[in-house]
Amino acid sequence: MDAAHHLNFAYFLATLASTGLCNDKLCRISLLVFRETSETARPLGSMSSSGDANTEATMGDLTISDLLPVAYPWIREAGGKIVQLSDVFWNDCPGTTGEYRVTSAASELGHGLSSSSGFSPNRWMYLLKRLDGIAEEAKQAGVSSVAEKAPEAIDFMLSRVEETDSLVLKEFEAAADDFIKDKTRFSVRHPSSLNEDS
Repeated sequence: MDAAHHLNFAYFLATLASTGLCNDKLCRISLLVFRETSETARPLGSMSSSGDANTEATMGDLTISDLLPVAYPWIREAGGKIVQLSDVFWNDCPGTTGEYRVTSAASELGHGLSSSSGFSPNRWMYLLKRLDGIAEEAKQAGVSSVAEKAPEAIDFMLSRVEETDSLVLKEFEAAADDFIKDKTRFSVRHPSSLNEDS
């Protein structure tokens, strides 16, 4: 399956998951995608090369640039559902599916993550902060495609949480103003001007 088909399939699954189909169990996929994208140590890579499918590649061979386009549809299409599940610490996952990666729990960013697994406000905040870091890393490395895509994902995350009165929103509002770049432009009273039709 080439990159375009992967992307289309991710949008399809994320859209289904946003409806709560199968008692929200489709959202297990997003946990795996977010874990591999943001909680696992990987090189940045570039989106220009990520479209060249390597049938021999393993999960360990993938870069952030390979995985970010797959994570993006989950944030955009199922973001509201993910906020809801984070609020109730949802973890209806078999085995280790919902576990935090050791690399994230051991990092400064992952310090606030509990030993439990699944969705949580802390994990949502970790993903937000990690995307901000990826955007900055990509900007410094001159990888413009990632430097643009990561902030778009952040905008969608924040637009979804601003639609709620959730634990996730309270965590975000309680965070320091420099938690992410331009944090102060986001608030319930002044929602993001993101155009979802773009």
